[in-house]
Amino acid sequence: MDKTTIPVDPVIQSEMDSIAIRRGNILANFAFIEGLMSDFVIRHYLKDEKLVKTMREDIFEDEFFGYMLKFNLFKKVLRKYYPNEAKKFPIEKFRELSKLRNIIAHASVEIMINEQIKKAMTSILFSHNGEYTDAQEIMDKYDKLKDELQPSLQDLASNLKLFQTTINNDFTK
Repeated sequence: MDKTTIPVDPVIQSEMDSIAIRRGNILANFAFIEGLMSDFVIRHYLKDEKLVKTMREDIFEDEFFGYMLKFNLFKKVLRKYYPNEAKKFPIEKFRELSKLRNIIAHASVEIMINEQIKKAMTSILFSHNGEYTDAQEIMDKYDKLKDELQPSLQDLASNLKLFQTTINNDFTK
């Protein structure tokens, strides 16, 4: 396949718009998951709602307090204080979900076509770190893994009773 720049026809534009919407939904979903992990850590240490709110706003929502730092704190608290739950919690699958999120968030979108059969071979790809992946395929992989991990977050929140809010079944709130 040759990499080519082409004028975007309405069908491809529609598909690209669909991918952009889905990409936005995935990023919003991951922000929700990241918030749950942050709340888990904060509520482990603090019970006073004013302090919870202050810590969340002043520390966990700071632009330099990134996901990996939150994730590492989450793992440490889970393993140190809740070892039984930690054994059941699929940490490595959440790391994989994070990797997929990063590809989706940071990839550029490119259109690849086969010059000989044009539209029959047109596909929209994510380009990330020099590798090309079909955009729909990577987003499907994220959604499948997210659906697989959803019960783990729900169980953790329910079993530890650290959250005062309920977790939405589709992780979108």
